Amino acid sequence: MKKHTLAIGVTFFLLSGCLGIAPAAIENATMSQDVQVTLTSSQVIVNGNKVEFTAYNINGNNYFKLRDIAAALNGSAKQFDIRWDEANNTIELLTNEPYTPGGGEVSDSGGPGTLTTVLSSVKLLINGVPAEITAYNINGNHFFKLRDLGKAINFGVSWDAVLNRISIDSSKIYPELTGESIYGKQAYAYVEYIQNNLDRRVVGTQREKDTVEFILAELEDAGYASDQLEIQRFSFITKEGVAYDSQNIIVSKRGKDAKVIVVGAHYDSIDTYGVDDNGSGIAVLLETANRLKDAELPYSLQFIFFGAEEVRPIGQGSFDYVNSLSDDERQNILLMINLDSLLAGDKQYLFGGKYQSNGSVTDLWAAEQTKEIADDLGLEMILLPAMDPSYDGPSDRSDHIHFRNLGIPYVFFWAGNMELLPIGDLRQTEALGKILHTENDNLYVINEFFEGRAQARLKNYALLLDVVLKNFTAA
Repeated sequence: MKKHTLAIGVTFFLLSGCLGIAPAAIENATMSQDVQVTLTSSQVIVNGNKVEFTAYNINGNNYFKLRDIAAALNGSAKQFDIRWDEANNTIELLTNEPYTPGGGEVSDSGGPGTLTTVLSSVKLLINGVPAEITAYNINGNHFFKLRDLGKAINFGVSWDAVLNRISIDSSKIYPELTGESIYGKQAYAYVEYIQNNLDRRVVGTQREKDTVEFILAELEDAGYASDQLEIQRFSFITKEGVAYDSQNIIVSKRGKDAKVIVVGAHYDSIDTYGVDDNGSGIAVLLETANRLKDAELPYSLQFIFFGAEEVRPIGQGSFDYVNSLSDDERQNILLMINLDSLLAGDKQYLFGGKYQSNGSVTDLWAAEQTKEIADDLGLEMILLPAMDPSYDGPSDRSDHIHFRNLGIPYVFFWAGNMELLPIGDLRQTEALGKILHTENDNLYVINEFFEGRAQARLKNYALLLDVVLKNFTAA
């Protein structure tokens, strides 16, 4: 790239920091607070094509014009438009909108000259929500970090030091969301603890109460305040006529929007170790609650550990929860995600939608969006619409059914093998058949027959859940 001055006009850049880009020197740069400004010499590839940008390396981080990025991504899945409000010194990005050119995009910025660089006071909104991103004003134009923009808009950004190349890929998710190797590690430690200390969590037993105390202690250790934690007690009578008392544990976390995403997992089991059903759901939910404790999220969350799912009628805890809600509270739930039996199955499934008497399935959009995110992450997840209830399949056998029956969109995370018939037998594996509700629901057995599967399933579902909660959008 040649040495340039910047063209006059409202232009913005966002790009990640910490790319070790080799810069080209700029002459006569006037800088504030020891800001080191150099032209970026790296080649930039956008969706496989080389694009010429004028970009700057400021204190080791690369900054681009926002309109250049908008023009380069226009027509892709991550396109966005830009609105400039001069009166309020505000720029707004509108995602999923085609870009309206303003002139001067992806163009040469002129000849060499003096660069005056100061921190920018401009405000940036993304779909109306303020974005806290450092920006610089260089000769009257505003530049933002590329990686920050990639994270905010959720497109892939990568750096090849050998080729001195920056790559932008609209078909991928921002790498910070996928690059952490820690996904599933804490969940696996929880599963080990459950195997050794909290097996046979049958409703009405001391072990069930011990599990409640364990979950509460973990949430308190994670930093959740007392006003964020609720014990919802309920009583019920089984279809056999036996009366029980149990409880749900509800964790509330405020997001930018008051609309709520409910993430649930039942913590009871039958008389087995219950690590698949449903120690795995407990574990992923606890790990996620820990990870997102201080995260800024688009929607408010309720993490709910349901009691008494294993009794019949199924899901007494979730049934009591939805029936405790007012009409307004029900309508405020954007989505319910249910985690059940994630550990051992041959394949990873996502269920959603509502089966209709004519054989059609409605309200599948939330599960489809989750599947798209899984595809972007490179996770092998199979999307299955809700089934005919006469099959007695997994889509009708967990806590999400009580949300579905009220018309609340849901996604059900479950691992099994739907190719093994009959569906109602829930034969999750070719090697051992059914795991849940058998003595094979034992971590030592699962690890012996399926080496590495438990860790992989927990990692994949924990990663997917984290990215969905950070990126889900209303229909």
